Amino acid sequence: MFLLLLALGPATAKALTADEIMRKTVAKADSASNANPRINYLYNKTSVTEKLDAKGKVAERREKLIRIKSGKGSVVQIKINGKPLPGEELAREQAEVQAEDQRINDSRVARRSDNWERLLTTELISRYKFTLVRQEPFNGRMAHMLTFKPAGGELPVREISDRFINNLCGTIWVDAEDFEIAKADLWLRSEVTLWGGLLGALRKFDYKVERIRLDDGVWFNRHARGEFAGRKFVDRVFMRTRVQCGDFERIDATQARNDP
Repeated sequence: MFLLLLALGPATAKALTADEIMRKTVAKADSASNANPRINYLYNKTSVTEKLDAKGKVAERREKLIRIKSGKGSVVQIKINGKPLPGEELAREQAEVQAEDQRINDSRVARRSDNWERLLTTELISRYKFTLVRQEPFNGRMAHMLTFKPAGGELPVREISDRFINNLCGTIWVDAEDFEIAKADLWLRSEVTLWGGLLGALRKFDYKVERIRLDDGVWFNRHARGEFAGRKFVDRVFMRTRVQCGDFERIDATQARNDP
């Protein structure tokens, strides 16, 4: 028996529960949000938004290229149905991007999808029941695969967005070492109406995002895809989005701090 115990080696560490994994993920997100780990990077973000007609054909295609430096975005080009946006309209778009940057800096609201960690709070995850499915490799690293659904009971509704949050389900992959979300597939459990359906309704929300870990341990969104369907007043809305981030380049820390 003694020889058998030696062969087995030291006892393995106790496996984490789904709740423990999420607590560690929120703690990591909170520290990353405070430290702003992406401030020393320059990278490009391209997005394509397609509005579809009732037959599923593309009615409008909008392509945008933004260069993000030290956490601030600069519009490089916008095309609508393949035609570049004129300079005056491009300037208005740039002003909107700058205003968005300011809102992000002034609050914890993650208005830009790059700021994933700003979404993760203890209050948010308390609205869901998480289930650990298994551990599996993802992008060469081990990840915890978890599913989640609304926890049930009387969930808080303080803002319109709470109606959406309270109906969200999904599967997430949490990096087993860094406790960063490496991948997420999100969808709605049921239709979400606004003001009892008078303002509109969101019938379909299907969103997938994958993230990448750079050599220095900083995480970025790499690509995301979404499909959305609903109604705005009496008009039906069908939309498809794709976002790609790349060309990550580390810049001098002093330069990043001194950027206007």
